Amino acid sequence: MIVVADTSPLNYLIRIGAVDVLKPLYTHVLIPQTVAEELKKEKAPVVVKTWIAQPPEWLEVRPDPNFDPSLELLDPGEAAALSLAESLRADVILIDDLAGRTEAERRHLTVTGTLEASLSKHISPGCSNSTKRSKDSVPRISESLPMSNAGRASVFLLERSKFDHSFPRPSRLLKK
Repeated sequence: MIVVADTSPLNYLIRIGAVDVLKPLYTHVLIPQTVAEELKKEKAPVVVKTWIAQPPEWLEVRPDPNFDPSLELLDPGEAAALSLAESLRADVILIDDLAGRTEAERRHLTVTGTLEASLSKHISPGCSNSTKRSKDSVPRISESLPMSNAGRASVFLLERSKFDHSFPRPSRLLKK
């Protein structure tokens, strides 16, 4: 499975100590060089800069693909991640920004975000964690969700979504 990640999902998962949830889900994650550089920026939290300085074996940094002028309105990391995902015919792109998610869907890429990735081990079998699920296939969070890294991730992201309206609303994942 080819999975390409944008900066934001990695940043948030690293900051809450849940980034290792990606390895059992995807085995191998690719990021473009621009995303790696964004994780190294001076303003990035120390924990993020430390993580990207010695990335795990399941993360692979790839050279940026050729610039796609149709993506110029997106953040450079999002544009590079979308171009890389498209050029590799990735199975999944891990991206949170609404404009980036919308463009990925327009390009027929399977999209998942931080919340879906962090909770996917606790979603009922038979439900896809991508945005290409049918309207009848609403994921349900397991009754036995422990307050593990995934639990902390969900709480963090639920709180974040209250203030950041560009972040995907996680309420569609919660069991009614």
